[in-house]
Amino acid sequence: MHMTTLYGDVCHKYLQHVVKHGRPTVVFDGYDECWSTKWEVQQRRAAKMRPCPKFSVTEKEVISPSCKREDFLASPHNKSQLISLLTEKLQCAGVEVRQARADADVLVAETAMELDRPGQDVEVIARDTDILAILVARARDDTGVTVRKPGSATTPDEVFNVKAIRQHLAKEELLPYVLFGCSGCDTTSAIHTKGKITVWKSLERSAALRGAVLVFNDPSAKREEIAEAGEKLILSLYSSAVVCDTLNESRYELYLRICDTKMNLPNLATLPPTSAAAEQHSYRVYLQVQQWLGNDLDPTAWGWRAENGTLVPIPTTLPPAPPELQSKLSCKCVATGCGASCPCRKRGALCDSSCAKCKGETCTNSVDGQGPWETLLD
Repeated sequence: MHMTTLYGDVCHKYLQHVVKHGRPTVVFDGYDECWSTKWEVQQRRAAKMRPCPKFSVTEKEVISPSCKREDFLASPHNKSQLISLLTEKLQCAGVEVRQARADADVLVAETAMELDRPGQDVEVIARDTDILAILVARARDDTGVTVRKPGSATTPDEVFNVKAIRQHLAKEELLPYVLFGCSGCDTTSAIHTKGKITVWKSLERSAALRGAVLVFNDPSAKREEIAEAGEKLILSLYSSAVVCDTLNESRYELYLRICDTKMNLPNLATLPPTSAAAEQHSYRVYLQVQQWLGNDLDPTAWGWRAENGTLVPIPTTLPPAPPELQSKLSCKCVATGCGASCPCRKRGALCDSSCAKCKGETCTNSVDGQGPWETLLD
């Protein structure tokens, strides 16, 4: 016989956990806002889970044993319903609750800075390191804020002292914004094999580069300034392999080099992005940096486009290959397949009638399917 658990029981356990931390303030993400740069990544994460029905989440409702917790929480509807119930119960117990319109990172950091007073320490408990980057850049010099990243059964918690990090960075405290944005976060793509440590070391080596990327912190920066600074930063990540003036040149030279040394097909993911792709990436990094700084800009001017009432990232403004070459490329995937390994999807193109089995009609990479970009942006 299964033990029945009510949503009210979950709320009670959560409340017991929260009040252990003294006088807590709880901040939730928002999941009802489609016009958000976080909406796309939320939908991609939900698509990876097993489909879960929309439940009515009330205090007396029994939690369905047929739906796993991860699948339940992957549904924006279910998560929004649960947050509403949690908010009601927490507020009834005297706990202050705040909810962001979309992503809560900025609101968490701003709440911590609001509560941060001389002689009063504030601890932020969060897994998202983006919050740490915001606090490092925006907190006052004598801040008493620390960030605790919860561990697991096998790893201890990590605690970061915001004041100590700010002192270590000195006048370059705004660089974490560019570091976190360029190397990948929820709203910007990661560059293959070029993580945060690689980006930081590149910035550390060059004072000129550090000065150039500070334009990302300027709320009135021009698009061409952002594109130029972004290309310089990304180009620096590949400078140890080949010295070139542009990403397109670097991409070509590195392609020739790996073709000379590899017996098998080269891994094209190791090449730098094209200048056109890097430009859109840089725009999205700039938009994210400005959002972290509290500046509200139009996403459609900075690497995003509107589609069916939501925001979708612009991967590049150029086709994956010249039309005469694209017409000769197709896939042989099973008729209902065309997943991550599909050649068409890998090159950022939709399947079409030239594909051997799917014919661009029956697969997930067709016009009626999800398209190629959700795989490329993972």
